[in-house]
Amino acid sequence: MLREIVRLARTPFEGHPLVGLQVLGLLETRLLSFEKVVMIDLNEEVVPAQEEVNPLLPEPLKGVIGLAAREREEAIVRYHFERLIGSAGEVHLLWQASALPAASGLEGKKVRSRFIEKLLWQEEKRRGDLLGESVEKAPLHISAGCFLKEGGLAKRGNDQVRVEQFLGEKSSGGGLSASLLNTYLLCPLKFYYHYLLDLRPTTTVVEDVDSAELGKIVHRTLEDYFALYRGKTYLKAEDNNAERLIAVLQGHFRGSAMYRFLAPEKRFFLEHAAAYRLKSYLSQVPEATFIDALEEERCLTIPVGPHQYSLYGKVDRIDRREGYRIILDYKTGRIENFAKSHFEKRLLPFSLPGELDREGLKAVKGVIKDLQLPLYVLLVASGNEGEIARTLTAYVDLARGGEEVYFLPRERLDGLREAYTSWFMESFPALLAYVIDHMIGAPLFYRATEDEACRFCEYETVCRFSLA
Repeated sequence: MLREIVRLARTPFEGHPLVGLQVLGLLETRLLSFEKVVMIDLNEEVVPAQEEVNPLLPEPLKGVIGLAAREREEAIVRYHFERLIGSAGEVHLLWQASALPAASGLEGKKVRSRFIEKLLWQEEKRRGDLLGESVEKAPLHISAGCFLKEGGLAKRGNDQVRVEQFLGEKSSGGGLSASLLNTYLLCPLKFYYHYLLDLRPTTTVVEDVDSAELGKIVHRTLEDYFALYRGKTYLKAEDNNAERLIAVLQGHFRGSAMYRFLAPEKRFFLEHAAAYRLKSYLSQVPEATFIDALEEERCLTIPVGPHQYSLYGKVDRIDRREGYRIILDYKTGRIENFAKSHFEKRLLPFSLPGELDREGLKAVKGVIKDLQLPLYVLLVASGNEGEIARTLTAYVDLARGGEEVYFLPRERLDGLREAYTSWFMESFPALLAYVIDHMIGAPLFYRATEDEACRFCEYETVCRFSLA
């Protein structure tokens, strides 16, 4: 792991014309002479550069059709290399000598450039002796302590008071959302950067697919499509209308900022892929379902110690089927799947940690995975035990043709109804209270509870606790 981190590390050098240190590429030194030159990374695949395999125009074919072979390019680079060191007063040539993991999984070795080999051979012939001891070695000494991960950012001064004030303002201003709670559960540092510092990610020109924007387009499309059936029974055989659904999608997609910035071929493939997935979803909807609500906002207040905090959620859709209320949340990206028997084997026997530390938060994250679905049950049922007993919730996984991924499937609810309602009435509010207490009382803003989270975090470049 250490070798891979060091191999990927790059330090950019920038020079200023005619002032101090000059940083140049090899070909930029043409017609220039220097008193002192330091050349770095004189390894194969750097000087000369690695040969690229061109399947349309392989090297042997170039000579056949009269084109200059790669040897000519290498000769040009060699000429500039020899001219530069020949015209300089003092020259330092540096290369790496280390073993590194190769793409094949086997260990590879950094090899010094063939240009260096030629210089050494010429000097050895002139001296009549080997130059093994004449080549200076500069070993890289790194303290193991440099790679120890710090626990997080220590709270100082009135940081805990600030967190408590922030939560109070969010609670009175609408409520604490599942997104806010999930952010803290995944990474308290990200919560600190985003919510407390209000540190916004770098704004860039949209040149590729924006997954968040695509998700909004799909949500608006499905809301508009099912709006005709709000408060009515949707019959698959009679009401499925793929053409109208795709027309709604095209209207939202072509009116979006992402559409204006995407290249034509990306627009084409993205629109067709989205249309294919939505049509697949229509083929998966139940034969009959009563659509009770669309994009409905819900709020509920729970006690946390001496305080009361309001929880908030906006539910994509609520259906009624066979006496059950089904809360559906559309997902276009990655979702947290709940393994079979996860509820009864992991959630029911789980005891809340006694300490407000990273290990405690990590244990909660490992067992609950995602707070959104259970929070929606609590909100929609308004904390009522009877309503909870007949309320189910699921993600609609649009990436898999609209499969409904349940927090607890309906076929298992009958045997777990009492435990299910008891968990939502007692254990789950206590779990939410633990997360809120952790936000306020933990001594640090801890690093991510899942190391993989750093790879996809918008704050990775500014977070010194990341090893992504």
